[in-house]
Amino acid sequence: MMDKTTKPDISVVVLTQKTPLMILKRCLHSIHKQTLKNIEIILLDSNSKNSSHKLAIQSEPGLLENLTYLEIPEESEYICGKNTALNQCTGEYITFLSAEDHMPEKRLECVLSAFRSAEEETYDAIYTDMIKQESNMLEASDSAATEQEYQFLPQLIIQRRLLKKIGGFDTDLVSHADKEIWFRINSLLRVYHLSSIETLVSVTPDFYMHPKPLQDAIGCRQIAVKYTRYFKKHKKEKKKLYYQIAKEYKAASLLFRYMQFQIKAALIGNLSGASKQNRQTLAVLQPETSAELAGTLEESFPSCQILTGKNPEQILDMVKSTIRHMKYMEDLSVGRIAKIAAGTLNEIELSSFRNQLQGNCLFVENAFHLQPATLSAIFSLQKTLENDLFVIFSVPKRKLKSFIKLLSGLEQTPHYDIIHVTE
Repeated sequence: MMDKTTKPDISVVVLTQKTPLMILKRCLHSIHKQTLKNIEIILLDSNSKNSSHKLAIQSEPGLLENLTYLEIPEESEYICGKNTALNQCTGEYITFLSAEDHMPEKRLECVLSAFRSAEEETYDAIYTDMIKQESNMLEASDSAATEQEYQFLPQLIIQRRLLKKIGGFDTDLVSHADKEIWFRINSLLRVYHLSSIETLVSVTPDFYMHPKPLQDAIGCRQIAVKYTRYFKKHKKEKKKLYYQIAKEYKAASLLFRYMQFQIKAALIGNLSGASKQNRQTLAVLQPETSAELAGTLEESFPSCQILTGKNPEQILDMVKSTIRHMKYMEDLSVGRIAKIAAGTLNEIELSSFRNQLQGNCLFVENAFHLQPATLSAIFSLQKTLENDLFVIFSVPKRKLKSFIKLLSGLEQTPHYDIIHVTE
């Protein structure tokens, strides 16, 4: 490995959780055998404190020598740990491996050579192909065919400073942090595909962390909201994401949500061009019926709520209770409340407000002061966010009729519920 006085070329972050010691050693051995010697190794141990896997790692003679050992127990997708490792690394480039993965001896040397030999164009990131192993046997020969679809983070090697510059991993996501960072890397940086037998990384998908289906669905919805503009231009990817959301909802036994996103996906683009599986799913529905049912599903949930009452604290408690319930029922992906006075909202350009909006519940105080243009802009923003924004208006009872009249005067009357908050 590298001389400690020399800055490393590449930092390799190995992610381990509940990995058998022999499998972890195989991964580390594939790094030690690299023909490129100027490598820094970070072992990110996310086992719980009393885990037998952690005890085995810490007691194995020589295992922790010549590497940086980080203990960050967490149940998520290592998101916080990856950012900690990113800040700890010193290499010019960085790559992440699961402890179940391993690489051929020349992989990192070939990748570094590709970075440095580009004469006309400089690459920010390179991704290689992978071999998907059927099982995590110790023999590397037990593998399936090469996969061309890059979907695993270990295929990626990126300039470390650029990964930090684009913000690292998004800790607000419930799941799919790797998928989300692919969106940012491919939209913001120059990415090159290096395809060679010497650069294949062997992965075992069954040994990757799999969040619960409901978490997967929420994570995908968060990505759909975060990249609304991107998906407006990339309909095929949006369709694929919606089908994935539907699949996860089905696995979570939330069949209503499953049907909602299954139909949403089918209605993106030309329905007649749907795959055989999609056509079978919607075989009993004519296109007009599908559109009608999709509209019915959308309208099953009110787009806003009007709260009236005398006690501001009670109203706020009702808001918090409503949002907790909606998040639990998966009507919202995040469930964070943005509280703002109507007068302030009138003065803010809604495009700017969208960038400031950290949550997906907008709670407007003294809503009867809202101007019609502001109201229209709010519901336009809601539509842009695929209804993953819930709006709650606080209105005194004496102003309720005039506020409803204001809503009715909009070009499209929103679907609302009225709740009287009493002592």
